[in-house]
Amino acid sequence: MIDILLSTYNGEKFIEAQLKSIFTQTNRNFKLLIRDDNSIDNTIEILKKWKIKFPKQIEIFKGENNLGAKESFNWLLQKSEAEYIMFCDQDDVWLDNKIGTTLLKMKEYEALYPNLPILIHTDLTVVNENLQSIKKSFLDNIFLSGRFNSLKFYLIGNNVTGCTVMINKKCLELVSFIPEKALMHDWWLALFCSLKGMIGFIDIQTILYRQHRNNKVGASSSISKLSSIRHYIKAIKSQSDCFCEIHKMRKLNTFLIITYKIYYHLRWLLLYVRKKWIKIKRK
Repeated sequence: MIDILLSTYNGEKFIEAQLKSIFTQTNRNFKLLIRDDNSIDNTIEILKKWKIKFPKQIEIFKGENNLGAKESFNWLLQKSEAEYIMFCDQDDVWLDNKIGTTLLKMKEYEALYPNLPILIHTDLTVVNENLQSIKKSFLDNIFLSGRFNSLKFYLIGNNVTGCTVMINKKCLELVSFIPEKALMHDWWLALFCSLKGMIGFIDIQTILYRQHRNNKVGASSSISKLSSIRHYIKAIKSQSDCFCEIHKMRKLNTFLIITYKIYYHLRWLLLYVRKKWIKIKRK
C-alpha cells in the first residue's frame, strides 16, 4: 500500500484538478492522507466532497494552525504506516502513470539494494496556470541534472522535487522527522538517502508542474526568492551544519560550499552540452 501525503492551503482554485489526476492513476492501490494547513477558503468543503466519493481512500486532518508546507508534510509523515510514501502538492496535475512508473523503479532498487532506505524521484514538465507547457524539463530549466546524487551535492544543492518523490518505509525509519533548520522536506530526505541509502532518478516527466502567482515554491530558482547570494549561502550552510551535527561530521565552511556549487554547475554544463551534441548528430 502507498500513502500519498497532501498538504493543502487555500487551494480551492486547483485542488479539483489535482484530485482528479490522482484518482485516475493506472495504479489505484493507495490511500490519500490530507492535512489542511488552516485554509480560509473553500478547500475543506471540496476535500469533503471527494471524501464522500472515496471514503476508504481519503483521510482528512484539519490543522488548527498554519505550519507551512515543510512542517505540514512533517506532521503527515508521522501519521503514515504504509510501505511506500509519496508527496503531493495541491496545484499540480499528475500524469496517469506516475504512481505505477515510480513504484516499478522502487521495486527494482529494492531488489538490488534490499533493506536500504530508498528515494525515487522524477523530472517534471513546467506549465502555466492553464496547463500550457512552458518547459518540458524542470531540471533543465534550473540547470541541474538528476544524475547528481552524492552527499557532497546534497550538502549544497538539491535536484529532488518533493511532489515527484516516493520513499520506502526504511527511509522514513531513518529520517523519522524533519528538523526545524532543514530548508525543505525533500532536500532533507535526499541528504539522508545519499548518506545511508540509495537515490534513484527516472528521467521522464510525471507531473504537470503548475506555475502561478501564489506558488510558495516553484520553477524559478531558489536564489531569485532570496534577498541575496549571501542569504542563499547562509541558508545552505544552516541546513548543512544541522545535518553534519546530527551525523557528527565535519562542518562545511563557506569556501567549500561555493567550491562544491561551482563544481556541480560545471559538471551539469558538460552533461547538457553532451546531450545537445548527441541530439544534433542524430538529426
